[in-house]
Amino acid sequence: MSFADIRGNIVNGNEAVGILLLESGLDTKIVNNSVNGNYGGGIKIAGSGDTLIAGNLLDSNKGPGISLCAESQEFEEYFEDANHCISNELIENTVTASANASEIYIGEGSVGTVLKGNVAADEEDDQLLIDNQSP
Repeated sequence: MSFADIRGNIVNGNEAVGILLLESGLDTKIVNNSVNGNYGGGIKIAGSGDTLIAGNLLDSNKGPGISLCAESQEFEEYFEDANHCISNELIENTVTASANASEIYIGEGSVGTVLKGNVAADEEDDQLLIDNQSP
């Protein structure tokens, strides 16, 4: 896929990740979505670069609210660059009440990630978790 524009959707109560983006090209946008109560987490991207994730509302997902390159080993058998997430931006997202996970997870292989104006709130787990092996 060379680009995608995922905008203004309501994604609720799925038995998997709410929005899953694998190996996208440049200029992908995930903007102004409501992602709630999904079993595998809210928004997960792997093998993608130059992706804008902005203005999304994520609540009560079972797994991380937003994951960059998280658990990408599960995707490595499908494509070679699963562990590469380069120059992604997370801007003004609100992430609350993720069950048993951090609100925002920046995984190993994420390079040049920009975080600006995000709200992450949960009384139980980490709000922002950056993998210690990230360059």
